[in-house]
Amino acid sequence: MRELISVEDVMVRDRTVTVVGFLVDRIFDTDEIVHLGELLYALPEELARTNVIVNLGKLQAIVTYMLGTLIGLQKRIKKANGRLALCQISPDINPVVDEAFEVCGLKKCFAIYLEEQEALQSF
Repeated sequence: MRELISVEDVMVRDRTVTVVGFLVDRIFDTDEIVHLGELLYALPEELARTNVIVNLGKLQAIVTYMLGTLIGLQKRIKKANGRLALCQISPDINPVVDEAFEVCGLKKCFAIYLEEQEALQSF
C-alpha cells in the first residue's frame, strides 16, 4: 500500500502539536481510506497525541467516506480532551475539497485555518 500521510510533532509554547500532511492528492480506494483511518485514529488512542492539525492542502479531491474518517478523528480527539484543527482548505487551494466541506456543512464542525502556521498559533 502506498504511503498516504506524513506525521510531524511541533512544539508550540509548552505543548506538542502533531501535524499530519497528505503525501497524495487524492484517496478514493476504500482500503486506503480504512488504512488512513487506522493511522489517524491511532494518534489519540494509542500514541496519546491529542493536539492535532490535519493539513489538507495537497488533496485535490475527497470522498464522503474520508470526510467521515475526519469526523471520527475529531470525536476521538475530543474524547481524549484534545483539539483537532484543519488547514489549507479554500477555493483557491483545493476547490473540490472546499466545496465538499461546504456542501456537507462541515465548515461549522471543524476549526479550519487557511495556513498551517495559523493553525499552529491557535494551540
